[in-house]
Amino acid sequence: MSLEEVKGELSETLRKLKAPLLVVMDDVDRLTPSEVQELFQLIKANADFPNVVYLALFERSIIEKDIENVLAAIRTGASTRTGVGARSWRCW
Repeated sequence: MSLEEVKGELSETLRKLKAPLLVVMDDVDRLTPSEVQELFQLIKANADFPNVVYLALFERSIIEKDIENVLAAIRTGASTRTGVGARSWRCW
C-alpha cells in the first residue's frame, strides 16, 4: 500500500468521525529550535486531514526567537540540527 493510499484511507476514517479529533501539544516552547521547526513542519504536512484540530501551546516570544534562530541558521548555512540558540535546560 502506498503512502497516498494510506493517507486516503485515514482521511476517509477521520471524515466519518462524529466530532473532530483534537491534538494537543503543550510546552512547545521547551523544545529546541530545530525541534520546533520539525514540529511545525509535521503539523503543516498533516493539516489537511479532515476533522483534525491542532492546538499548540507555547510562549509566543520564545517560539518567535527560536524561529528567528532557525531562519538565521538556514540563511548562513549553519545546521539547525545542532540546536542553534537552544536553551540549556529541558523539562519532560
